Amino acid sequence: MASLITRYIDAAGDDSDGLTWATAWTSITSFDTGAAKNLVSADEYMEVHLRGATAIPGGSIDNTAWVTDATRYVELIGDFAGTARDTSKAHVELSAVTTQAINLPGSGPEVVKLRNLQIENTAASPTTFGCAVALSSSTSAEVHDCLLIGGRQCVFVNSTGTHYMTNCIAINKSGSGGAGFLSNAGHTGYYYSCVFVGDSYGFRTFSGTSTVTLKNCYASAGITNGDTSTINLTTTATANTSGSSGLQSIAYNTTQFTNVTAGSEDLALPSSGSALYEVGTDTSGDSAPLNFTADIEGTTRTASWDVGVYELSAGGAQLPDNRFIIPTGPVRT
Repeated sequence: MASLITRYIDAAGDDSDGLTWATAWTSITSFDTGAAKNLVSADEYMEVHLRGATAIPGGSIDNTAWVTDATRYVELIGDFAGTARDTSKAHVELSAVTTQAINLPGSGPEVVKLRNLQIENTAASPTTFGCAVALSSSTSAEVHDCLLIGGRQCVFVNSTGTHYMTNCIAINKSGSGGAGFLSNAGHTGYYYSCVFVGDSYGFRTFSGTSTVTLKNCYASAGITNGDTSTINLTTTATANTSGSSGLQSIAYNTTQFTNVTAGSEDLALPSSGSALYEVGTDTSGDSAPLNFTADIEGTTRTASWDVGVYELSAGGAQLPDNRFIIPTGPVRT
């Protein structure tokens, strides 16, 4: 069984070796430069913890020294758990007109995971390839419990790998022609309990022949099959008529979500009135990593799941989140 090694990223670190919070890497790029290794030959998997109220500069994780596989992978883990921005928690930012705040290309680790992070492309007028996260690994990328903001396409898939997203919010902010999610290559994708907000498209396949499955998702500007992809829907809601039966024409507004004002979104369900309440499907019996049982805040989902990232508990109040214990030092170096 592969052994765990731990590294750290914090803008307040000294950027020396990433082995403790004090010596943490200060950006995604410095982490990629300093931490890359052959995890397969070392028989290790790497957890990389991120924290800090100061934004962590983004970049590509593309060092060719990385070698990974299904059990010896890289996982970036923040301390974020919410439905709205929280700059006191780990957040990665980059103003990238033509690139990405975090790019996971095939030249880097082939198996990489992102969890409990806020990732934002702050560029005002990004082009097609300017996005918050690009999933370009030809093997597998996973994104769980994350808030993703910005870019012409907020999430951009540009590879033929198998990709997973659960409990994620993706909001584009290009102003015209953009999407919360865009696939530009034939891939296999599983997108569960996510909210996709786009000015022109919520979730869009554009090029290549993909097979994607959406369960318990919401897409503000609908789901568009722009090629010959197969899009499978289970209890997935849309603001137009492209959603699952009975979950169509559900407007993106404050009846459904707490706050939809651009720049201050809070995509928790309000205490009452949302059409997304208790109309979802329990997916806890699906294969890993799709067998999660909690929402983006760590609240256990009930027998009648809500659509989207948030589970409104009985009585309209959210349970406290006790998920995070931030490491104070390395588990193994």
